[in-house]
This record gives sequence, structure tokens and C-alpha cells, in this order.
Amino acid sequence: MKRTHNSNGSQRHAKVSRATLLLLLSVLISSCGFKLRTMPILPEQLNTLSLSCELKANWRLCQNVRNLLQESGVSIRDDAPLELTLGVTEDKQRTYTLASDASAAEYQLIQKVNYQLRDKQSERMLANNTVSSSTVYQHNASSVLAKDRENKALRAQLSEQLAADIIRELSFVKVEPPADE
Repeated sequence: MKRTHNSNGSQRHAKVSRATLLLLLSVLISSCGFKLRTMPILPEQLNTLSLSCELKANWRLCQNVRNLLQESGVSIRDDAPLELTLGVTEDKQRTYTLASDASAAEYQLIQKVNYQLRDKQSERMLANNTVSSSTVYQHNASSVLAKDRENKALRAQLSEQLAADIIRELSFVKVEPPADE
């Protein structure tokens, strides 16, 4: 008995396999929380800003905001007409849930920062807001060193989230010329 190779069947099978694989990958990626990050479009008047922050208190947040601004096409210069000022980042950690022996089972990390956008010439305040971000992680007393590293990584993620929130909020700021007095 002679077998003939059906190329149409194998091509159809390959297409179905690729489609199934793509569907499986997309479900897998979306289920793990992966999201494409889109940069908000900032008003044209924010194309040049000066950035002021207390570097020792929130160096990481300042760098994250600076990077996101530059990725959005903003030129950061000291002589810019508008100034974005970041306040000191408040870090809090609190017990989120308790274990059966009344020890902490989970902790919540919270970061909060106030930012201001003002016109340097007229001293007019264009934005004065506070953004906050939080996350919860499980506590295991037997792996303190690993949890310390996890805590630092989570704080870095919170700082990135705060920076993204600030940039997103700046995209809604209406910058109008000051009224003549």
C-alpha cells in the first residue's frame, strides 16, 4: 500500500497549531498581569520643565520621574518656565493580615508623595496633588534575608508606579496663560 503525503492537511495542522500556540501565549501573558505601558501625552506647554526634588530623600522617585518625562519628550532644564517639585516620599509599612498565632502573615507597603507644578514667573500653582501606591506581600519569619530583598524590590516598584501616576496626572493639567491684572 502506497501512502501519499497530504501537504494541505499538514499545512492546515501547522496553521491550527500556530493559532493555538498564539492563543495560549496571549492567555498566559494576560493572566500573569503583563500590560503594555503606554506613555501619556503631555500638554505642549510641559515640553520644557525644571525638576526639583530632595535627592537624598527620594532619589529613586526623582530618577523615575526624570526618565519618564524624558521618554515623553520633555526637556528638563533649570531655566524652564514651569517647575515640577516632588515632596519627600512617605514610606509606611503596616500589618495587613494576621496568622493564627497573631503574628503578621502579610504586610502592606504604602508610598505617598506630594508634587507641585508651578509657573516660576507668576508663582501660580498649576497642580498640587498627592499620589500614593501600595502593595501587599506575605511575611515569612524564617526567610528574613530573602524578604528584605523582596521588600526593597517592592519599594522600587512602588516608586516606579508613583512616577507613572505623576506623569499620568500631569497629562490632564491645563496650562493657561495668566490673566492680565
